[in-house]
Amino acid sequence: MSQRLNNLNKIISVLWGGAESYRSAARKTSKAELEKVFVEHAELREHVARELSRMVDEAGGEPASAAPTEKLHGVKTAVGAIFGDTETNLVHGLEEHEDRTLTAFREAIHHPDSSRDEAMLREFMQEFEKSHARMKEHKEEV
Repeated sequence: MSQRLNNLNKIISVLWGGAESYRSAARKTSKAELEKVFVEHAELREHVARELSRMVDEAGGEPASAAPTEKLHGVKTAVGAIFGDTETNLVHGLEEHEDRTLTAFREAIHHPDSSRDEAMLREFMQEFEKSHARMKEHKEEV
């Protein structure tokens, strides 16, 4: 598989894992506002992961699924929510996922093999920068 497809698949795997974490958090929170935000963030990740997966598929590659490390982070966040302040632990864990998402996009954008996808990746990254800012606001509130 080309480095371009590897770069896209890295983002895809982070996004699928994040979508799972956000869906799980939406089921665990008792705050309607947070539930709504978590579902919106899951839907954004699923949408972009599907778009990038389509590109990988069209290029003859095998689209990635959720990264095991993302699943592990999700479990850590869920366990923290059980043994501590649910909303605080959920928001903090998801905000860390936001950081990993932006890192995956930045790494792909700055890789020379991603030049043909750079504009699209930057556009998607702007959406995740907004998502990250929103989670930071919630982190300060909880």
